[in-house]
Amino acid sequence: MSSQSWAKGADPRRDKPIAATPAPNHVEPWRTHARRLLVPWTLALLAYLNSFSAGFVYDNRVAILDDPRVHALTTANLHAIWTQDTWGGGTTSGNYRPLTNSTYLLNYSVLGNGASPFGYHCFNLLLHLANILLLYLCCLHLFDLRDPTGALALATAALFSVHPVLTEAVTNIVGRADMLAAFGVLAGLLCHIRAASAAGRARILWLAALSAAVAIGIFSKENVVVLPAAMLLYDLAYRPTAWRSSLPGYVAACAPIAAFFLLRYFLLSPLIDRLSDLGDNPLLGADFLAARATAFLVLGKYLWLLLYPIALSADYSYNQIPLAYWTSPAVLAPLTVCIAIAALALAAFRTRQYVFFFATFFLVVLAPIANIFLLIGTIMGERLLYLPAMAFAACLAIAIHQFARHRYTLLAAVGVLCTLYAARTFARNRDWRDEISLWSSAAQVSPESYRVHDRLLYFLILQSPQDARAVQRETDRTVAILDTLPPLHAEANPYINAAFWYRTHGDPRRALALLQRAASIVEAKSAELVRLNRAHHKNAVATGDPLLHAELARTHSALGDRNAAAGEFQRARQLRPDPAYSSELAAEYRAAGDWRAAALSLLEGLLLDPNQAALAAQYADLYRQNDPTSCALSNGTLNTNCPAVHEQLCQASRTVIQIDLALGRTQQAASVRDLCR
Repeated sequence: MSSQSWAKGADPRRDKPIAATPAPNHVEPWRTHARRLLVPWTLALLAYLNSFSAGFVYDNRVAILDDPRVHALTTANLHAIWTQDTWGGGTTSGNYRPLTNSTYLLNYSVLGNGASPFGYHCFNLLLHLANILLLYLCCLHLFDLRDPTGALALATAALFSVHPVLTEAVTNIVGRADMLAAFGVLAGLLCHIRAASAAGRARILWLAALSAAVAIGIFSKENVVVLPAAMLLYDLAYRPTAWRSSLPGYVAACAPIAAFFLLRYFLLSPLIDRLSDLGDNPLLGADFLAARATAFLVLGKYLWLLLYPIALSADYSYNQIPLAYWTSPAVLAPLTVCIAIAALALAAFRTRQYVFFFATFFLVVLAPIANIFLLIGTIMGERLLYLPAMAFAACLAIAIHQFARHRYTLLAAVGVLCTLYAARTFARNRDWRDEISLWSSAAQVSPESYRVHDRLLYFLILQSPQDARAVQRETDRTVAILDTLPPLHAEANPYINAAFWYRTHGDPRRALALLQRAASIVEAKSAELVRLNRAHHKNAVATGDPLLHAELARTHSALGDRNAAAGEFQRARQLRPDPAYSSELAAEYRAAGDWRAAALSLLEGLLLDPNQAALAAQYADLYRQNDPTSCALSNGTLNTNCPAVHEQLCQASRTVIQIDLALGRTQQAASVRDLCR
């Protein structure tokens, strides 16, 4: 676009260039841009300097330490990563992000970072620096002749680099998915811009790079689907008459997106469906109007976090954001702001194309994460603001520019904001140090979120059980929030955690009441899961929660009901053949005076896991104490030729075969069957 076309219709009083030199800044020597980039990169390095001490908190432990697929570079693990759900296993969360999981494999196995978080944080920060570079390059093209010195592009990159709301994406390791997706969007947009001005072989290469960028992004996280919209906004603003030449770019972008959704459908659709988690997103259970009204309320909270990023939280689960109504000022205010932004963008369409692009792009990338059009898995998450924060940084730089008489005034104002941002980011990083610090800070900002209190309760019990007052407070708060939900929509684990606390602190009756509520939740969810899957012609069977049954058993034991305790331990072991359950089941039989039933339970545990030497030792002790003259022991070891032992072995094998077959362990069942012939 020529300088004459920029000048036409422009208001020099309101849209003055920052400097007088009218040369396109993106053709300057690369050393000039490298020197400029040192500013936002240095800011980011300083702001995230203390992020390397953050541990495997939040979902990081589950995604990295507890996922064997990322622990070794093998063909089987790569196949599992690229053919299974993000979280692995036989059920689906609906998320398919194999490239993100592959980067964990790269960290854990190839780079040898293993269980040390330092290397993962290095990867995240380098990715953030790469996105700062891409944002700067995109801004050079989008601001073009209005920013001949590159001041606006530099200001945008600097504001974005240290914005505190990005800590959940940068410092939180699993926030890598959002950064990889943003990388795909920025790189794809840049390739689309460059392809528009290229010809011949160069154009083909830029289009190929566009497809590669989109593939990187979409196989990392689904929100890369906003890229075609960004490309369309660019073409509307900067190339309104070049539609035919732009079509190859849309094909190059949409091809990997289509491939991703087809692959996800064929891989994940056969898996057993899971229930929608209303704890994460209560809008999934609301009617259309209430859900959309609340979505605009969430959008308002996002806008406020971008403007004033002080109160930050790792979680906004039920009931931190109650359902809202259209008459609420908290709904009408963000709706009005969105209308104003859209009106501003339309007004700037012909004269200030960069204002049109960034304002509209801001709304486009903000709407999906706020549940405006399509309900997603979470009602609100700060990590989701990583991409919208780029557009916000550009809009903020433009707004400051309108009041800046000189580019140094712009840079000074941006410098002050960046200093404040960096200080808040540095302070926020400390919250991600460990689980207690993370959830304690979240409890202050999201006091009505059940998950915040449940997670804090869980880690207080593990790490600070002596702080009885704090544990009691979090226990009561978690239960109080969840008690407002019907069983189908509540969560069982918080009740199990709370019951553990009450049982171990002398109130087993209160623990039993909590566990009965947990049992009603598990039963309701199991029945609904079976119904849902049968409706989709999938073979799901009703299951239980082994942790629930184990805690019920221990609570019944504390109340003196040995029979009930034994029954619950048996149910727990049927769901998970944990050797501890066999040992605890045997202890209940011994306490009830039935040592032979205890011996049988230990033998069953040995058949479920032959490597449990402790169970064999307990079995031997039972015979020494109760029948020392029996042939069950020979030189202190189990004598399978003894008739009593052989009879128990056959009886135990029948029970174990049923457990193995129910769990799909056909090979183990076959090996046990051969023992009693």
